[in-house]
Amino acid sequence: MADDVLFRERDITVTKTIVTMGDKTYSMANVTSVGTEEVEKPSIGCPVALIVVGCIIGFIAISLNASGLTIAILGGVPLAIGILLLMAFKGAPPEYAIRIASASAEQEVLRSADRAFVERVSGAIVEAIKLRG
Repeated sequence: MADDVLFRERDITVTKTIVTMGDKTYSMANVTSVGTEEVEKPSIGCPVALIVVGCIIGFIAISLNASGLTIAILGGVPLAIGILLLMAFKGAPPEYAIRIASASAEQEVLRSADRAFVERVSGAIVEAIKLRG
């Protein structure tokens, strides 16, 4: 009965004795706790800085009567990159992670934008810990 499957979805299988995620296998005998967390989105500081720098360089180039190509290259490129990064960071869906702890370390074992899936996996691991005794 030790190998009864508690959870099987996508490439994840949880039994009373092991958790398999893709090509990695974790022994439940070593797992002391499991937790879920929302992963922080990347900081928008860098994209905002690029936008500000692009604007400043563009204004300086304009005030120095630089050619249109120079203005576009010096000011437009950092401005465009900053805007694209900002849009990418703001539009990214939140991600959720499962962390398991053992006596020696804690590590992230799963990350997904599907919160319900992460909670199902975490619940199955908690159930396996309880069944282990």
